[in-house]
Amino acid sequence: MALPAILQHLALPVVGSPMFIVSYPELVLAQCKAGIVGSFPALNARPAGALDEWLTQIQAELAAHKAANPDAVIGPIAVNQIVHQSNARLEEDVHVCVDHKVPIFITSLRAPVKEMIAVHAYGGIVLHDVINLRHAQKALEAGVDGPIVLSGAIANGGSILAAQAMGADLVYGHALYRDERGACAGQLQTGDRRFERGGHYLHESVYGRARELHSREHREHGPRSGRAARLRQNRHEFLRWHQQGESVEGLWGAGQGVGLMEDVPSVAELVARLKREYDDAKSRLISPAA
Repeated sequence: MALPAILQHLALPVVGSPMFIVSYPELVLAQCKAGIVGSFPALNARPAGALDEWLTQIQAELAAHKAANPDAVIGPIAVNQIVHQSNARLEEDVHVCVDHKVPIFITSLRAPVKEMIAVHAYGGIVLHDVINLRHAQKALEAGVDGPIVLSGAIANGGSILAAQAMGADLVYGHALYRDERGACAGQLQTGDRRFERGGHYLHESVYGRARELHSREHREHGPRSGRAARLRQNRHEFLRWHQQGESVEGLWGAGQGVGLMEDVPSVAELVARLKREYDDAKSRLISPAA
């Protein structure tokens, strides 16, 4: 299957992941200007009216950048929508994105049947997050667009090429970028994977699978195992934040590949490095060293 036209001319086959809190207009702009897909969750724009402001800002700045740099490769915008009855903003957020003709929707949870009609009407595409083959089949039956984007610990250019060799069209790039706003509030520190100024790093399982993983760890290795204790601690801390209504400003999302980071490059620096590594890996395959 050929890639949709909007994805055929990227600097690298990379989608900057839509990360909770972390993905904001400055980061999306930097990703697009570096030639990859720049994305963010619609729910990051708070309050709801801010989504229109975010898209207006991003589209205006990208248009100005293209006018000033006509030969530049500029990646498209993608917005992540949580398609679930608990998302009271879904209908309004989809309407705003359709008004702006956002070229790529990334949907999560339920297959986005109704939402796809409006997006496809102006030539946009819909990608859908899945975690297993059954979910992928349901999404395809619903009519989502077909490119395969592999997610999971993509931290160098060789990983991108390996993903393509396995059949993926593109990859997700997770917590690999520094704070493009320059304020460095909560900027990731690479040595011990902590955050400055009281921020917190939680294993991604806290968001949905902590109970399952903790139960399995408890069964297989007993209640005193180190991993079970860490999962229990992380889950309790997250639930405390949620139940007490504490601010989410200190809670940052990160992919499993965060442990592979050795520095904190800007988006432009990272994409340039990934491109060199990608080309080097491809060259080694074509002309292996003797």
